[in-house]
Amino acid sequence: MYTMYDDHEIKNNWSSNHSSPFPTAFKVWNDYFGKGNPSPIRKDEAYYTFEIGNAAAFFVLDTRKFRSESALPKNDTTKTMLGSEQFDDLVLWLRTVQDTHTFKIIASPDPLTIQWADHDLWYGCQVERQRLLEYIKSIKNVIFLSGDRHQSLVTKFEDYGAHEFSISPFNQ
Repeated sequence: MYTMYDDHEIKNNWSSNHSSPFPTAFKVWNDYFGKGNPSPIRKDEAYYTFEIGNAAAFFVLDTRKFRSESALPKNDTTKTMLGSEQFDDLVLWLRTVQDTHTFKIIASPDPLTIQWADHDLWYGCQVERQRLLEYIKSIKNVIFLSGDRHQSLVTKFEDYGAHEFSISPFNQ
């Protein structure tokens, strides 16, 4: 089982504040779950990649540690979910696997779908989101896997040739 932490491992709706309780909570998550993941791309980070033969290559994003304190308002060009290093690592990975793997799967704890104005989505980081979608436009078979919306949905990014499958438990 591969995992990625989200806000609830730290504090509900937490984002990017590296002060307490983040260091302790991240260590606990990493000790119990993260150490079962493939090695992170960068030392002391959580995001990583893995492959299933040449059929599928996965990039698992960390959408919490680097995100802007508040993802709203949506048109602020400085807002980020990934931070510049992780974004660059993702683009480099896409370049590397675009011709070697049939499917390029990007696992995002937060949906790219932006139908809701919510701090837990890419809604407030639409400039960065658009940069990512524009980049994948020329790459075949990109699939986003996401969760955290407490509903299931499938989104087709018609203009970019990609799909998103979001599956997470419903609130009761």
